[in-house]
Amino acid sequence: MNKFNTNCILFAFATGLILYGLFGNSCIRVAAGTAHMVLAIVHFDTEGIESAKASIDKATSELLNYHDIMMDIDSIRNNIWGTRVIYKDDTTVIKSDSDSLIEVRSLKSEKELNETVTRIKELEDVAEDNGAKFLYCAIPTKNMFTVAPSNVPDYSKENYQNFLMRLNDENIPTLDLSIVMDDSDAVDTDYYYRTDHHWKAECGFKAAGALCEELSNRYSFSYNEAYTDISNYEITTFKNWFLGSYGKKVGLYFTWYGADDFDLITPKFSTSFVVEEPFDGEKREGTFEDTILFKKYVDEKDYYENNPYGVYSGGDYRLQIIENNLNLGGKKVLVLRDSFSCPLTPFLSLQTRELHICDMRDFIPDEKMNMADYIQQQKPDYVIVIFSGVHGIEKGGRFDFF
Repeated sequence: MNKFNTNCILFAFATGLILYGLFGNSCIRVAAGTAHMVLAIVHFDTEGIESAKASIDKATSELLNYHDIMMDIDSIRNNIWGTRVIYKDDTTVIKSDSDSLIEVRSLKSEKELNETVTRIKELEDVAEDNGAKFLYCAIPTKNMFTVAPSNVPDYSKENYQNFLMRLNDENIPTLDLSIVMDDSDAVDTDYYYRTDHHWKAECGFKAAGALCEELSNRYSFSYNEAYTDISNYEITTFKNWFLGSYGKKVGLYFTWYGADDFDLITPKFSTSFVVEEPFDGEKREGTFEDTILFKKYVDEKDYYENNPYGVYSGGDYRLQIIENNLNLGGKKVLVLRDSFSCPLTPFLSLQTRELHICDMRDFIPDEKMNMADYIQQQKPDYVIVIFSGVHGIEKGGRFDFF
């Protein structure tokens, strides 16, 4: 106990010195500028007001530049104090027993699950009415492979299991992508980023292979097994490169492991694509690296302003269409996805002639699409839904298909 108190005092003293060194001069300048502003206002000195305002703006800008440092210092404090729960920006970030960051979920009611499954069934009916095969791919969340503090209830696993049961009850073709987490001795951080909720790129790669195998077993989907073999790809690892969405909220050292490593997976074989984002008016032609990967997200290490996860697919789009020039005899596939598919659909595109990727979530600022109209217009061979976890129909609009 005495040692802990000593550490706390030393930390507080060190932090005070750092803060004074970082902010002392800027804070003094802000205070001085404010005083000059008050005097200028009292004396109706317009030039003095403008001068004081410019001085304050410059000093406060310098203070804002230290935001990242302050976040990291605060994360050290929370780590020393043993803090495991932080409320930030309407998000509750939890440090799990494996020192990984998660967000717990409340129990979904039977009514919510039934309404969600009903909407999926309606989409399946529309797909089949238009000659398409249907598959729902369920992605487990990190919470299912880790343990929250004992005083923090989390129903992620129960929600997922109950959801799969309801899909099975309705005879909806379903693939449980927890099969890519096939090592019983592994922990959550073998599959998911420690500072983020997303799975790692290699999981997305393996999931694309598992999806192709499932489509083949169910519907005789033809695919190139060599493209599902990781030995046919180059893996470039960026060490300590990625601070995920949870890490950005609580600071770099809320977990002593700091930032995550990030892997860039690129084919060793020839590729040729045409990729469009119709709502954004964007079109690219070239190799896998030129069209589907967005390397700007790994060009520079910037924990708080950059998002390496977006290197795959470029992030979230309302609609992205990928044409594979080297698979003209392949199938047209429509995928409805959330952000977990960023590192999945690029590798699925290697197995298709045409891949239409739609995001139904409301936060994407484009016009909402009607899937009945789009399926009728495009006549895909397959309609695949790839969503993570379990969400009620009110959450983000991802099940508002029509």
